[in-house]
Amino acid sequence: MAIKILHAGWESWCGLSRAARLLVINALAFNLGFYMMMPYLAHHLGSGLELAGWAVGLVMGMRVFSQQGLFLLGGTLGDRLGYRAAIIGGCLIRSGGFALLGWAEQLPVLLLAAFLTGFAGALFTPCAQAYLAEECPHPTQRQQAFALHNLASEAGMLLGPLLGLWLTHCSYALTGWVSGGVFLLLTGLQWRYLPPHRAAVSPPRERIWQQ
Repeated sequence: MAIKILHAGWESWCGLSRAARLLVINALAFNLGFYMMMPYLAHHLGSGLELAGWAVGLVMGMRVFSQQGLFLLGGTLGDRLGYRAAIIGGCLIRSGGFALLGWAEQLPVLLLAAFLTGFAGALFTPCAQAYLAEECPHPTQRQQAFALHNLASEAGMLLGPLLGLWLTHCSYALTGWVSGGVFLLLTGLQWRYLPPHRAAVSPPRERIWQQ
């Protein structure tokens, strides 16, 4: 049974376009870089930097709001700028945000870093999923592509905290630099291998509020 599942997964992978494969790899790397930092952020802020509880909650809340609360803005920017540009921008912003989050010690800088990391996710996630959906127009292929995407995401969620635990034991700043480096590498991969999406050629002419 396991062999059949692996064989089916390999066939699904081989049936994807180069862009779709890169987006699946993105899902793994994106969660790997994210989860090597986020599970240990509150402990770093409270015990490492000795911030008050309200300040820790403010930083954590800023990160959540700027991502979950700005998905609509991120998707809209993707429609206007093109999915490729939004994905590259999201990776680049998160690279700087995570490096800054590991290095910063003052609350204003921490809030800025938290906002950048969250907004980068709001920019990257909807555009990457929309790109993957459009790249796989056939329903069966789309289902297989998102199954691989979800599997890669779960793998990143599993491996990220394990790697982050080892890095954070050395230095949380080191964790930030490594995580930022993962997203910087992703930025280069998108720039080099992700082709412009055809939907970006004719952006919507209606104004955002009209839509």
